[in-house]
Amino acid sequence: MALWRVEAWVGAPLALVLVATLGRWGGVFAMAGITAAHALFSLLLLDGDNALHAIREWLGNKRWGSKVLALAAHSGRRWLILSPLVVLLLSPFWRILALLLLGFRRWELYLVGVGGSVPHALIWTGLVAGSIWDYLRPAIQGAF
Repeated sequence: MALWRVEAWVGAPLALVLVATLGRWGGVFAMAGITAAHALFSLLLLDGDNALHAIREWLGNKRWGSKVLALAAHSGRRWLILSPLVVLLLSPFWRILALLLLGFRRWELYLVGVGGSVPHALIWTGLVAGSIWDYLRPAIQGAF
């Protein structure tokens, strides 16, 4: 959980700092590398944890959880529906946790969990943080 707190407190400010110092696309690639390392570290820590098995059983007992697990059991649906949603909406720690709970295979964990940092950074750092910085920069320059 400490990894998640670090991610929550540092992620957005770091994206803005990287965009401000390295430019929009330089910041994207720097953020993609940082989040990929964070995702890999999370994967190495969480993989094989007994608590994940208990959480997965608990999910299977819930109506919505059993539907999501059934969706994840089919390989085609997993790639078509779940992978893009997980990559675009979840940060590195939560992405790895969700993929582990959904039963993704090891190579899928690396591809979607760690490799998903690049499209995630393109959207959230490049488009969102870059646009926010483009809006804030004139106000900051005008103040000094």
